[in-house]
Amino acid sequence: MNPYANLAVLLMKEYARFVGSGRSQGRHMNAHARLLWLLNRPASFVTPTATIALAMATSQSLAGTPALDGFYRQNNEAAVYHLFQGDRACAVTTPDQLRILGGEGHVQVRSNTDFLTKRVKTGHCGWPAGYYKAANGPAIWKVTVEPTGQTGFQGFACRVENPSQLRAFGAIDRVWEVKELGNRKTRAHVLDFFVVNSATCSWPPGIYRRKDESAVHFLNSANGGSVCRVQPHQVDSLGGWSRVIVVEPGSNLMQWRFLGKCP
Repeated sequence: MNPYANLAVLLMKEYARFVGSGRSQGRHMNAHARLLWLLNRPASFVTPTATIALAMATSQSLAGTPALDGFYRQNNEAAVYHLFQGDRACAVTTPDQLRILGGEGHVQVRSNTDFLTKRVKTGHCGWPAGYYKAANGPAIWKVTVEPTGQTGFQGFACRVENPSQLRAFGAIDRVWEVKELGNRKTRAHVLDFFVVNSATCSWPPGIYRRKDESAVHFLNSANGGSVCRVQPHQVDSLGGWSRVIVVEPGSNLMQWRFLGKCP
């Protein structure tokens, strides 16, 4: 009698012992790791029957185990879903969004949509806050997400004025490039999900000087935001001349309330 003829039975018992114990998904993975270790032995050690048994066990495990957070699609469908926060699922809108959410190359394909079981479906996936530009244009948009009430969120978008402002935001190397910024017909792209501000973005707090001017301005976000003109003797108290950010001529530093000379 072949001494390995009962290997399939051993594999199934190993599988049943861990699955039947009701332990965590991590324990299921440990069981699979043990089974795969057996299959990684020399071919003469594993019978064809054992290989079939392992395939059956793995298939049963995937069908009966709730899907972990991640990215999934059905094998005959193009739609990709993002499973997150343990109990939620949203539909990915574009390949660009899949890449930005970290799912490119990590989509798991299943034979059905059981991965959506017990998940709250939240509609289209939201785009993360950050900086975006279209592949065919120079304009860069900053998008932010702010809480509204206890559970809601509202997104806003503004256009970055120039490279100096992008540097002031600390985002020179943090711009996501997408094929398309917005399309009101499909409502699938980043700007379709945000309230778009017609004005350029407000500058972040700091000390600024336009390249073609000697005047230095201090932008302060406190009390709704204000701008004042810094006197030379005040620069040191604000951090010194090394803190002064030189920006392009014509940069709109006066979007906040102008107070005149700094007190």
